[in-house]
Amino acid sequence: MDKALQALFAAVFDDSRDPMAVRDGPADGDVAYANRAFRKDGEASDRTADGLATVVIGNGVGSLNVVVEQSVGSASRPSHDDLVTIGPVLDSIANGVVIHSFFRPLFMNRAARTMLGLAERQATADEPTLLRFVTAEGLPYLLERHIAAQNDSPLAPQTIGFTSANGEARWLEVSESKVSFGGCDAVIMTMVDASDLVQAGAREVLLREAIDNLSDSFVLYDADERVVLTNQRFHEVFPYLPAQGDIVGASMVDLVRSSVEQGAVTDPTFHETDTETWIREFINLRRRAKLALSEDTWPNGRWDLVKEQRLDSGGFVSVRTDITERKRVEFALKDQEARLNDELAERTKHLSAVLSNVAQGVLVLSSDLKVILTNQGFHDLLDCPLEYSTPGTPVADLIEDRIRRGYLYPKERQEGRDVADLVAERIESYFSVTGQEYHQLEIGERTIEARRDKLSDGSFIITYTDVSDRVRAEQEVERQRDALYQSEKLSALGMLLAGVAHELNNPLQVVLGHAALMEADAADTDLSKRATTILGAAERCAKIIKTFLAMARDTPASRRPVQINQLIDHALELMGHQLSLNNIRIDLNLSPGLPDVVGDPDQLNQVIVNLLINAMQAMEEADDPKVVVVETRLDAVAKAVELAVSDSGKGVPDAIKTRIFDPFFTTKPTGVGTGVGLAVCHGMVVAHGGTISVEDAADGGARFCVKLPYQWDSGGVEPIADVPSEAIRGKRVLIIDDEADIRDLLSDILQSLDLTIDGAADGRDALHRLEANDYDLIICDLWMPDLDGKAVYAEMERRVPHLLDRLIFVTGDLLSQPTDAFLAKTGRPYLTKPFLPGQVRGTVADLLADP
Repeated sequence: MDKALQALFAAVFDDSRDPMAVRDGPADGDVAYANRAFRKDGEASDRTADGLATVVIGNGVGSLNVVVEQSVGSASRPSHDDLVTIGPVLDSIANGVVIHSFFRPLFMNRAARTMLGLAERQATADEPTLLRFVTAEGLPYLLERHIAAQNDSPLAPQTIGFTSANGEARWLEVSESKVSFGGCDAVIMTMVDASDLVQAGAREVLLREAIDNLSDSFVLYDADERVVLTNQRFHEVFPYLPAQGDIVGASMVDLVRSSVEQGAVTDPTFHETDTETWIREFINLRRRAKLALSEDTWPNGRWDLVKEQRLDSGGFVSVRTDITERKRVEFALKDQEARLNDELAERTKHLSAVLSNVAQGVLVLSSDLKVILTNQGFHDLLDCPLEYSTPGTPVADLIEDRIRRGYLYPKERQEGRDVADLVAERIESYFSVTGQEYHQLEIGERTIEARRDKLSDGSFIITYTDVSDRVRAEQEVERQRDALYQSEKLSALGMLLAGVAHELNNPLQVVLGHAALMEADAADTDLSKRATTILGAAERCAKIIKTFLAMARDTPASRRPVQINQLIDHALELMGHQLSLNNIRIDLNLSPGLPDVVGDPDQLNQVIVNLLINAMQAMEEADDPKVVVVETRLDAVAKAVELAVSDSGKGVPDAIKTRIFDPFFTTKPTGVGTGVGLAVCHGMVVAHGGTISVEDAADGGARFCVKLPYQWDSGGVEPIADVPSEAIRGKRVLIIDDEADIRDLLSDILQSLDLTIDGAADGRDALHRLEANDYDLIICDLWMPDLDGKAVYAEMERRVPHLLDRLIFVTGDLLSQPTDAFLAKTGRPYLTKPFLPGQVRGTVADLLADP
């Protein structure tokens, strides 16, 4: 390889970071040229390029391996054809190479075209000058370097600003050398993209300025624990240390020792007896700790937050932040918090006293769902053990206790639900509360409404209210929503029926009178027989009218001895014709010699008529034969006369047997039934102290059974215990009723029995008295606020079970199915409002007289 071509290679490749060697001739020939990077990587830096006979090609990472197999002749200057030989080599390197004559490009390799934003295939001759790519600031430097290169003056690489053809700013590190190209002098310029280095340097300057302007003290050490960088605030905090321009390179040990000598150590572990040992421990601690935070206090009262961190590179950074004002506020807040805690404790004590007398249940939870306080109402309403009122108890424990005892929300009543899942679900629901939320909880026969309120501090107040009465009222309103029209129509029909009956009475009286005279005047003649027939028919009409009037009138019910079998005969006379028209056969099975029951014959007659009408309607679509069976018998065990009406219809489905006596409940189509008849029967029977129920008939259909007590003798309307028995004299009675007038009335009625009487205004007062005294008899109203009669019964089962057989209930709830179910379940005697004095005395005397 001739000297000119070798000089060209040296100008282009000597400063390249990639190792490169060129062989003259075949691949195993002598090395004609090797650049500095190759000589270093190939461990041949002490040899000349011409003297390398054997060399390892490209053992550096990313090396460029080149073999030139064609001789380029012996001309002293490279021709244009030389470019054909070295062009592929120059295109394969990462550095840009431009050969130009006074900035008119003669050759550009691929990297140069990329740096200048030119198309890869764009001809070099298309560019008239390189100067259009140079920035205004860089142009003087480039011209000066060009002149120096023409004069063969040595030039160090220099970074100059360029702008590519597509407008992208670049910083290129350029090197120039004079070469001969095509028989003329030219300059070869190599370019290395230094944009990233320039930008990094600019960012470093900017970062240093930013750090220097921080309000926090800052010091950076290298891996050898020597100062690399500080800011102005650092020297304000430590004025006795070297100045900012002199401190770089100082060791951490020297700086710590200076603080010790100046008495400016704020570390609480410092001890003066052995300062050198402490300095070593102080430094070693920072060597081991990846990140350390501490608060230092200065003698002048200043506080610093110190953050010290070991960097991944091995360096160490320490930042101090002045937190004096924050600490002052913190101490002030702690003092205020202590005062507020004292005030809160006092107010909590007062609040607990107030809440203990509130009927509603109250539960207060902290933001982390732990109990702050509860009141007695909470434990009473939810039957919650008192241990869960301890402050700090997790609400999850309380929830789990309630779930295990069956206190579930309606949506939770699903089989197979795990207790832990239900607890987690309820806990999760607290986090979605934003204001107020309402839930209903079923506890036995009571409905408890829970209201959650989330306060601004994240705590919760949950109040529990017994809304059983309201829920029952809402349910009743819902059932009666569509019944108003039927009720008004029924009332209008009753008034019309009464008016018609009154209008028929006068002409019927004329018929009856003349029929009686005719019967007397025409004795033993054919006319007498006709008169008797007319008289019988008129009397029958009179009975029908009387029945209509009794059903339509709105007068107080009377009480007198009544024979059930006679009432059945009257009812069949009234309904006989209509039953015959519907092809219904009546089978009677009436027991003779039944005792009288005391009651209103008109109301009892209406009960029987309604049961017959109900049976007739139940068999409208039944096949023949259609049979109604009417039975009576004596129930000696229950001391009652039993009346049963059975039909051969389809019967009553089990699903609606519990609702069959509800007002306005009917399964009949519109226009056939109003849902009133059976409800009226139920109300009248209960008012007479009896019961009515439905069951399946023996041969299909439904069987309605009415039981009426016969314990009174037929000699009087109201039995009166005039003289108290010695067995009950002086016995102690507790009357529980929230109405003072009722308590006083019961007390006055029972005075004649010579009893000792106490009164309680509510269930809680009554329970306290029952635990403190032994009563012979307890009369308790079923419906009272806070703790009703059912709850009193439940508490008596738990606290004083021996007094349960001395309990009498009082109720005015005649149509309530839950009330009937509860009374039937307990089996306790009861009085219905309104009651008569004799009823009260008789019931009390019977119960007290039992041994």
